[in-house]
Amino acid sequence: METVRSWTDRDLRRLDEVIVEGERRFKERQPRSGARVVLTGGATSSWQIARPQMIWVSHGEGSEDDAWRFVDNFGAFAKALRG
Repeated sequence: METVRSWTDRDLRRLDEVIVEGERRFKERQPRSGARVVLTGGATSSWQIARPQMIWVSHGEGSEDDAWRFVDNFGAFAKALRG
């Protein structure tokens, strides 16, 4: 089993760059909207207004060191929209 190594300063700088670029792209793609008037923070879920912006991972390999597997089912404010 491979162990996770510690994050280096270079890793952390790269992570900062990825976050800044992700926030820039997010803002670039989002048109000005009236949603801010009717939705908390102008978003349907808290992860959309949290800082720093979410980093999206397309896939992964392996499991945690204790062999558990997880599925991310974060629903945020969606339950309020469904009633």
